[in-house]
Amino acid sequence: MLRFLQNIIQLKRSRDPANQFTIVRHRSGDILNVLMNGADGAQDCAIRARDIDPRQQERGAVRARNNHVDADSLLSYFGEGGELADLLSKDVEEDVSALFLELARVLLPKGSYHLRYGSTERDHVLYGVREWLDELLMPLL
Repeated sequence: MLRFLQNIIQLKRSRDPANQFTIVRHRSGDILNVLMNGADGAQDCAIRARDIDPRQQERGAVRARNNHVDADSLLSYFGEGGELADLLSKDVEEDVSALFLELARVLLPKGSYHLRYGSTERDHVLYGVREWLDELLMPLL
């Protein structure tokens, strides 16, 4: 779950036009192109579950790079007022929510209050994962 959340946060930050830089040469049409078309890159398409699924990234040669979780990115996102519901609802496809619910079912205990209503009550699962994150990312004494 942590790696899933880190992947989606990093992908959204990389697609944010405010974080992208485009080289503009003076005395050319590049300035007009940037103003008309925006920054380079694929920041307009929705995020797919395949792009952020941690199970897919644990395969192949890049597996060693994806073994750890960067808690600083999670802390900075949630510390800046980021919401879990916004992370899973804005600029993402429906399969991302399905992947989140699948990972949440593995994470939360079987008899948990949050899973009592099945997969139809997404808000209960979101609340359960948010409580788990708050406990996990709690500052040390």
